[in-house]
Amino acid sequence: MSYTFEYTDTPYYLSTGKSVNITKTITGGSDEGAIYKINRSLPSGLTLNTTNGNITGNTLFSSISIPLTYTIDASFSSTNSYASFILGINFLPVFTYTDTPYIRELNIPIYPQIIPTYLISNLIGIIYSDISTDISLNNIGLILNTENGHITGTPNTIFNPTIFYIRANNNEVIYDTSFNLSIQELPSITYSNDLYQLIQGKNVNILPNFVQSQTNVTYKIEGCKLPYGLVFNTTNGEISGIPTILTTFREYKISITNTIGITITSLKLNVIKNLSIPPVPGNNFPSNTFLTNPEIAMRRKAEILNHKQNSSRITKKQYISLLTKGNGPLANRVWGNQSDNSTNPNTTGLSQDGNTLVCNSNSIISAPTSSSNVPGPIMNLYYNPNTPLVGYKQPNRQKINIGMKWPFFK
Repeated sequence: MSYTFEYTDTPYYLSTGKSVNITKTITGGSDEGAIYKINRSLPSGLTLNTTNGNITGNTLFSSISIPLTYTIDASFSSTNSYASFILGINFLPVFTYTDTPYIRELNIPIYPQIIPTYLISNLIGIIYSDISTDISLNNIGLILNTENGHITGTPNTIFNPTIFYIRANNNEVIYDTSFNLSIQELPSITYSNDLYQLIQGKNVNILPNFVQSQTNVTYKIEGCKLPYGLVFNTTNGEISGIPTILTTFREYKISITNTIGITITSLKLNVIKNLSIPPVPGNNFPSNTFLTNPEIAMRRKAEILNHKQNSSRITKKQYISLLTKGNGPLANRVWGNQSDNSTNPNTTGLSQDGNTLVCNSNSIISAPTSSSNVPGPIMNLYYNPNTPLVGYKQPNRQKINIGMKWPFFK
């Protein structure tokens, strides 16, 4: 009887702890009555069936061996047939990136390194490779250590969470794992101005110049409470609405945060009365300057009310009483130059320039005209030093040396 046989799936790379059944393929006859022999001992746990040439059993840790070539001899009477195959057994190199998902900063070296955890051990000879299809680590500036699976480098591309696939090859015993990685930059936020003067009853829409493209960014506003009628959008940093109550200049801290860090900017807002009087050109004033301009009118009021009121009729006791009540010349005014030196975090005071309220609580603090004995409808007053004085000239004074103290009075 003449026939040939072969083990078509060679080479066989088996992992430990697996059931094995390696079968042959016969060509040109039957192996009935044939006796099979092998040229070397199989790894422990595996046996050769001498009547059909199949190899069966279970692989163990004691079965681990480097890939070797085995030759099977099938003899029948005076006829012999031979077939060879390669067989190697090793443990499955199970490993995981346990801290996934990973978030790292753009253009900053990866630290700490992305390091896998091994189920058994990382032996010499195990080779790690990136088998990702959508994007590879090399394309974004990262490096995969082929000997231990560690990931280092400096990411140079921003991208949202992406799955990467890494393969461990232990003498052709393969194990694949994956991890989630996103690269972000430190968030940034700016507004076109740092000071906004709003009109009572008019729509407001203040958007930052730059809105982060990443979806996990949050915005927050701190400091003073926004004027009534305005709201803050925590998803894009927008301040919008219609202010209904007059307020002085107040400072607001706006922060943008992601998993990388936080950036803070500040804004100053105030709400002034909506003057419906048509502007009237002023004589001898700079071009495009009007007496009824709301900012100029408010500055003139502030300058006038800065003058000390006549107190000649106040007795000493009355003066001391005013001081104790906080109503003396050193009392805080809405446009005063005093700064709040209090260390109480729940207080509200003036900024260093003395003109902007800096709030550490949510209380609304106003300075109505009634506080300055201004008659008429009550409204909030404020002082903006950036508004220039108009219609004001310094007195034309000339010193004359006549040998006496100046000024000279008859």
